[in-house]
Amino acid sequence: MKIEEFLADGAKVQPATEAAIPPGTRNLEVRYTALSFLAPERVLFRYQLEGYDDRWIEAGTRRIAYYTALPPARYRFRVVACNNDGVWNTTGATFEFRIRPRFYQTWPFRAVVLLALTLAGYILFRVRVMVRVRALSARQAELEEVVELRTAEIKRANLELEWLAAMDSLTGMANHRTFHEELNKEWRRCLRLQCPLSLVFIDIDHFKPYNDAYGHLDGDGCLRRVAEAIASQVRRPGDIAARYGGEEFAVILADTPKEGASYVAEAQRAAVESLAIPHGTSPVSSVVTVSLGVATTMPWNGGAAEGLLGRADAALYRAKAAGRNRVVVAEDEPERL
Repeated sequence: MKIEEFLADGAKVQPATEAAIPPGTRNLEVRYTALSFLAPERVLFRYQLEGYDDRWIEAGTRRIAYYTALPPARYRFRVVACNNDGVWNTTGATFEFRIRPRFYQTWPFRAVVLLALTLAGYILFRVRVMVRVRALSARQAELEEVVELRTAEIKRANLELEWLAAMDSLTGMANHRTFHEELNKEWRRCLRLQCPLSLVFIDIDHFKPYNDAYGHLDGDGCLRRVAEAIASQVRRPGDIAARYGGEEFAVILADTPKEGASYVAEAQRAAVESLAIPHGTSPVSSVVTVSLGVATTMPWNGGAAEGLLGRADAALYRAKAAGRNRVVVAEDEPERL
């Protein structure tokens, strides 16, 4: 077993007794491998981040682990492998690291804040101790409560602003802008790692007649339920489901070949159909269905994600033309010289 690379927000972290990760780091990637001279494609992996994961994560043949927005703490990443004979290597490989806290998460900062509050309380107490001891105590308690309330309100407002900027308010999915940012980021990451990048485009079949027949309130409810069904099949931390616009959705599947992307797309199609949302105006089915287009590429230098978008959109158009409620996979790209 060997951990080949450890990346923090795209920067390589060198092994150490306890590697220090800068505060505010959002994304961690761990690349690992195991030597097998017979059928290396059948080697299976499982990993666990001690201090965060409460169980082993079954990774299958995938050789990359992703973690996002880990809190400041000490961690120990462990990975073990199973060879083609079904024997697990229980020793595996480890990588220990510590995510440093921001300044306001440290005990010295909290001590300074506490000291400042204590000093302010002491000065107020000395000024008014002779005439308003009880009033001062009550006022101090009131001020502390206000500080806590305002702090909580500010934190909540900041979280809401971040959510509004990145998410679609109706479905709770990533919005159109966030989708394009994440797609370009995954293109660069897959280019660096030389792994495939897949995209699934999804469109609700005959949604306008549904909206006209059942009304916009039911239409919004339908969009939310379809979004939940699509997102329920996106289970890896690095994969992203987004509302692309109107009744269209898109799913980014990093490090996924077309066979895996086709499998996910079919699971999403079946999940939506199993909702059994009545659609009396659809010529396709008596319930709401979706059409899906799948495209896969191996990112290359000088390329861009727009080509992958165009191929997925073309596959979606073919799914609609073929009768809808189906998955169509785009043809392989011509070999680049």
